[in-house]
Amino acid sequence: MNIGIITKDNGLFHRLYQAAEQACTVKGQRFAEHYSFHPLSPGQVLKAAKNPKEWWLIFLDGDTCENWLLDVKYMTEANSHIMVCLVSRDYRRAGELLQQRILRGIAGYIHPEEDDLDRQCKNLISFLTRRISSLEQTLMIRSCGQELRIPYKDICMIETEKGSHFSKIWCTFGEYSVRASIQELLRELNQDFCQVRASAIVNLTLIQTAEPGSGILNLPRGLSCCCSRRMKGEVFHKLNHGG
Repeated sequence: MNIGIITKDNGLFHRLYQAAEQACTVKGQRFAEHYSFHPLSPGQVLKAAKNPKEWWLIFLDGDTCENWLLDVKYMTEANSHIMVCLVSRDYRRAGELLQQRILRGIAGYIHPEEDDLDRQCKNLISFLTRRISSLEQTLMIRSCGQELRIPYKDICMIETEKGSHFSKIWCTFGEYSVRASIQELLRELNQDFCQVRASAIVNLTLIQTAEPGSGILNLPRGLSCCCSRRMKGEVFHKLNHGG
């Protein structure tokens, strides 16, 4: 997890820096990046966080950064892997924003004078570490204009939709259509998934029965998929030897 600090207050920057560094040291986290206290634009943060698989925690000082509300909205809407901790002396304003749920990606709130920064940073980073660990076991997709996270354990198989640039994700509870290729999706999945033919991926842990002769794999919900002749040997080797 990368950590950035956006503030014009030199003293606050160093206090947050030290508190966050101590929290990461205690939790054994890789403290990858600190930014100086010079003003940063959302574009600069997004450029640094361009990899959608990299998680970011941004401490944003609402008392010294102009247009900070717009900055937070811009950052969290553009990248769901960016989370923001508001730092402000204005309890009322921060409370209104959190209560109204105007913003996405809010990870917490810190009062720079009243709160114990060491304890708050330790609790925050502990919480985010657990949350990230949970979210990393999901596939993030955009379907019908919505961002969704599907747990790996619920994905049965994925197939190319013929004559289109879309793939269909078959889950234990339903299905989704997403604009992505099989290869793109395979790169996002873990070792439980295997490509069984050019147009299909299967979750090996959800295979109920497998027919070596025909290469047919049977899955929950009455779903089935046939391995290609070229890939059948590798697929059944993984099934028989646990991947």
